[in-house]
Amino acid sequence: MCTLIAKKFADIGWVGVKNRDRRAPTITRLVRENKGSMEKVTLMDETTHWSEGMNSHSIGVISSSLERTVTESELEKLSKNGQKISQALNGKTVEDVVESLIKSKVNGCVFVFDKDNLYVLEGNPKTKEIMSRKIVRNFAVRTNHGIFLPDAGYQSDSNSTEERMRRISSEARYMIGNTIVDLVDKPEDIMVYMAREYSDNPQLTTLRRPLGIIKSRTTEQLIIEPGKNRMLVRNTDGVLKFNQKNANKPDSQILVGVV
Repeated sequence: MCTLIAKKFADIGWVGVKNRDRRAPTITRLVRENKGSMEKVTLMDETTHWSEGMNSHSIGVISSSLERTVTESELEKLSKNGQKISQALNGKTVEDVVESLIKSKVNGCVFVFDKDNLYVLEGNPKTKEIMSRKIVRNFAVRTNHGIFLPDAGYQSDSNSTEERMRRISSEARYMIGNTIVDLVDKPEDIMVYMAREYSDNPQLTTLRRPLGIIKSRTTEQLIIEPGKNRMLVRNTDGVLKFNQKNANKPDSQILVGVV
């Protein structure tokens, strides 16, 4: 689930935005950690322990799933992926973070970026194959089917009706994302366009709502701007534990906020 969009703007460089989709409302919180002189801020799900965010070296990480089915082990997998991303964010360069994620065999679609560089990783949860590429054009879009690894994520020839429906949703959101990158002139516009409904079917759009057997709904939006050392969150379905008054102290290296 989820939709990722990254675009490179002439004035501030790469910006990454995510619509996070889950099968039920979520409870999340912003976590600020300090390790020596380095600071790290992540958005963490208190149920699954999924996390992603940025560090004070101005490196951001966002991800989307390439799982094909939901099993009892999903929470464990999400927890491990969150741990891998959090650990990777200890890196000082984009290349450090990418190397850590590859070594830890992270799965799913992962965007790793600073102001000047964007790497897209795809990890197949089933085969453990991982592919990483540095993006040379000025945008990237991912949802829940593999582009580098076509066998990863939802498959259109699956025997499962639900999986085939999820693949249709993934392809629809991928096409919408590729349209959005052509429409936006500033980073905040990405969040605005991703918060709109583009179809009467609430699963065939970037702002999702449950429909029939497909329970996925958009629970959060996240934007990371390395050029401004800023991370903003919008909660759309669930609880976000956040105290704006105490969120940014005078010595904070990363600005966090709620939209």
